[in-house]
Amino acid sequence: MMNNQDTPERFGDYYLIDRIAVGGMAEIWRAKTVGLEGFERNVAIKCILPSFTQNPEFNSMFIDEARIASTLTHSNIVRITNFGVIDNKYYHEMEFVDGRNLRQILQKCKEEHVSFPIDSACYIVSEICKGLHYAHTKHDSVTNEPLNIIHRDMSPQNIMISYEGEIKIIDWGIAKAKGKIEETRAGVLKGKFGYMSPEQAEGEELDLRSDIFSVGIILYELVTGERLFVADSEVNTLKKIKEGVIPLPSRVNPDVDKELEVIVLRALARPRIERYQTCYDLYDDLVKYLHKKFPAYNSLKLSKFIKETFSNEIIADRKRIHGKEQSVPSYSAMSYSGKISGDKTRISGHTGNESAPEGSSSPDSGEIDRTLLTDSSPASESEFGVHEKEEATVTVEASDKSSKYDAEDEDYDYRLPFTKRFLKPKTIITVIIMLGIIAYLAFSGGKKKQSVHTVTQLPPVQQMAQQQPTPQQPAPQKPVQQQIPQEQVQQPPVEQQKPVEQQQPVNKQQQQQTQQPTENAKTASLSLASTPVYANVIIDGVNRGKTPVTLKDLSVGKRYELALSADGFETVTKYFTLRKENNNLVIPLTPVQGTGLSYLSLEVEPPVLIYIDGRLASTYKSIYMHRVDPGIHEVRFINEKMKIDYKMSIPVGKGEQVKKNITLR
Repeated sequence: MMNNQDTPERFGDYYLIDRIAVGGMAEIWRAKTVGLEGFERNVAIKCILPSFTQNPEFNSMFIDEARIASTLTHSNIVRITNFGVIDNKYYHEMEFVDGRNLRQILQKCKEEHVSFPIDSACYIVSEICKGLHYAHTKHDSVTNEPLNIIHRDMSPQNIMISYEGEIKIIDWGIAKAKGKIEETRAGVLKGKFGYMSPEQAEGEELDLRSDIFSVGIILYELVTGERLFVADSEVNTLKKIKEGVIPLPSRVNPDVDKELEVIVLRALARPRIERYQTCYDLYDDLVKYLHKKFPAYNSLKLSKFIKETFSNEIIADRKRIHGKEQSVPSYSAMSYSGKISGDKTRISGHTGNESAPEGSSSPDSGEIDRTLLTDSSPASESEFGVHEKEEATVTVEASDKSSKYDAEDEDYDYRLPFTKRFLKPKTIITVIIMLGIIAYLAFSGGKKKQSVHTVTQLPPVQQMAQQQPTPQQPAPQKPVQQQIPQEQVQQPPVEQQKPVEQQQPVNKQQQQQTQQPTENAKTASLSLASTPVYANVIIDGVNRGKTPVTLKDLSVGKRYELALSADGFETVTKYFTLRKENNNLVIPLTPVQGTGLSYLSLEVEPPVLIYIDGRLASTYKSIYMHRVDPGIHEVRFINEKMKIDYKMSIPVGKGEQVKKNITLR
């Protein structure tokens, strides 16, 4: 692979314009593909460095990255659009993002002593969470099984931000997913040490919460301007991660308020069970905070900040790239024919007696004569006259004369005269085949018309024979009735021709059969539950007890008015109509605002017994709007079969509604 030089280098179907980045095993280039009629496409090309092309492990990782990233289609993830081998090197064709990675932006802010805006920090991390949540919850399109994708290398270097304010996650090279070729061996650490989770630093089995911790490190660095885990060596960096000591963000940057600090610290909780359980939960809290503190914020503000920060670099880069792109041909034989060929083709519009104009390229020079492809000036009437009187010849020359081919094998070209356009062997054969098909269809169609004609216009004798039985219509009915048993087996609809008197008894029996289930299904039961439980149930103004309750005397098809009420909750009024069976209603109640009451909601995996302050609160995996007193509550989760017995303290403020998603391992 070439160095960063002024002249772009050809790489298969691509022209490598500028090297964007060089990593431990691969490099990324800004590249361009060129096609007909000025069609151009900017892409990013990632390929393995020459020193690693023969390394099976790196090749497997590279293939895994292509396989994983190609399944991800999301606005916050850079797409891989092609994968292949050129010059014995694997490469990815990726979506090109015109911008900077987050590490470059942070470094630039540090050099210019500029604080990264807190609103932009929250927005960037919320967009990262959207992309990660999509990847974490991705399912196989065929089997619908979860792919269990974990990035494992979330860091500022792997987050691209375009000049238009788009946020994209890149580099899934060490991502963990179901069906990978290269599996990480136990005890082997992969990723950037300063952004690892404690379980990753310990070499433990990872889940999606490892990515959440890494995102928390990025959020901490954005809002404080300081690296969280940095030391004089990798060993000491890992030691700091394992210890899990997190300085309060508000002490590093006083602009970080208490609400944002709680979000940052929860993302960085060392025990996985106390961390955000999904990226969606972190995204939800960040968006709520952003809308509350910065309601007018949008991506245009981020775009403006990035453009102003890199204004000089943007101008210099565009001038440099523009200069390099000037040497990229706007048309190539490869893009015209759709395949790579070593032969150089020249198409000229001269007659056989004319000589090539001065300065024109020879076939061996590797240039293309665009006499018939582009017109530098409008053609005069005399030039058109020459083309009308004289046939322009198309000569195709190649360095190897044995590879010459006839112009008649080329596709249709509107620039050639009539004789070359239409009087070709292929065209003549096609016309002959089409004429034969038309003649065959005309001949067969005539036969069909004649056969119809002979049927519709019968001879007079046959017409008379058909007309004779007309006055004696009742007589032929007897043989028809004798054939009814045979016709009933093959054609059931004949039964409808039976007399009405015979059908009436059958209809009465059918009506009785259809009426019986209707009479039995006049009433049905309703299973009614609410969250929280023990809500008052009022149906059509009559008190029917407290939830959970099963009511068995309600009428099918009748419209009822249902009201649920509980102390401290808003009354819910709904209308419902029962079906014949399987009538279930579960209705959540909303706490009344401003009452000062506190509630705790828990969603737990796997199912456990949930004890709050020593009292059993739930025998399943969730509890919704459980009323508690303000203060710190001890919550205990028990599952004897899975040997789970875990305790945690959850603070609940006055009038606060605390919700937690918890995964127990």
